[in-house]
Amino acid sequence: MSTNTQLQTFSREAERVEAELLALLEGFREFLAADPDRADDTGHDDVLAEAESYLYDALDALADFRESCADTQSGEG
Repeated sequence: MSTNTQLQTFSREAERVEAELLALLEGFREFLAADPDRADDTGHDDVLAEAESYLYDALDALADFRESCADTQSGEG
């Protein structure tokens, strides 16, 4: 398998993971929105804020990785 093919595969996989992370975050938001008192009563709002931070860090890292793959494929990396 060529390097470009591998990079394309990794980039597609990173894109898939990004979509899954966003869906996970949205699902958690919907879960909390269904019963706003649940978040307040259980501290889940703090968990959501922390989860959002981690998920956005992961999304940033995936975006950087995909950009690096594209740069390498185009000969810039």
